[in-house]
Amino acid sequence: MTRAERLHRVRPYLACPGCRSELADAGAALACTSCGRSYAVRDGRIYFREPMAAEDALDTVKGRLKRALGPLYYTVGVQVLGPNFPFDYRGKILAHVDPASTLVIDLGAGNRRVSDAIVTLDAGAYDAVDIVADLTALPFKSRSADRHRRDPALHAPRRTEHPLHAVPVPVPRVAA
Repeated sequence: MTRAERLHRVRPYLACPGCRSELADAGAALACTSCGRSYAVRDGRIYFREPMAAEDALDTVKGRLKRALGPLYYTVGVQVLGPNFPFDYRGKILAHVDPASTLVIDLGAGNRRVSDAIVTLDAGAYDAVDIVADLTALPFKSRSADRHRRDPALHAPRRTEHPLHAVPVPVPRVAA
């Protein structure tokens, strides 16, 4: 599934993160039908915020490893620098849900893509991210996802006051 297909699939469930109202297509943007806020669509990605700048010591190390390891970084480097996933993370998620038939949103995806059918959201505009948004102001209508997954390493509140968390059956926590 391509990014365009994922965004087309999730589009009916998007709402203005500021006032929770409907969004209308407005060329290279989505515009709120109530408050008038506009959200850019660039490079096939929706921006509900400007991407977070990630400049710290760990990002510097990651950058060096990405350049040195190339594509191997995502199979080797992530296992070393992403200790919250020292197991078959992809296999565990896919054992619980079929993202081709269920709308799944990966909150805080970073540059990981578990499945081409999962919509990814992060505050940074990483290559694997479909929607750039703030985790404390998610751009979804209430009860819009069948499943969601949240990265346990996020530096955000454990629970936002957003209706997406009213999802009836969240993805089960996966124990290491």
